[in-house]
Amino acid sequence: MQVFRDGQWIMVVNATANSYQDFRLWINQQYMLEVPVLAAGETIFLSLWDFRNNLGEAFNAGGILRSEIPTPVRMSEIQVDDQEPMVGLISIAVGERD
Repeated sequence: MQVFRDGQWIMVVNATANSYQDFRLWINQQYMLEVPVLAAGETIFLSLWDFRNNLGEAFNAGGILRSEIPTPVRMSEIQVDDQEPMVGLISIAVGERD
């Protein structure tokens, strides 16, 4: 599976034969979003602003009116549950821009 960053969005491409339900998608091992389903062969688009850390702070996705440099997406992982190991995804920076 691959994660493509394009500005304030990521595109998650599940090119595998495995489907995932009710999982957590982690960015940079700090920001998380609960995702209801990612079917085999499916592509989903997610706003980086929806990812939160343990303090409830949003991921700095950037944007046209933002003065800070956007946080890069360096690592992305799927957490199915607390017992299973994380599934690492390939993160590709298409356009790390605001």
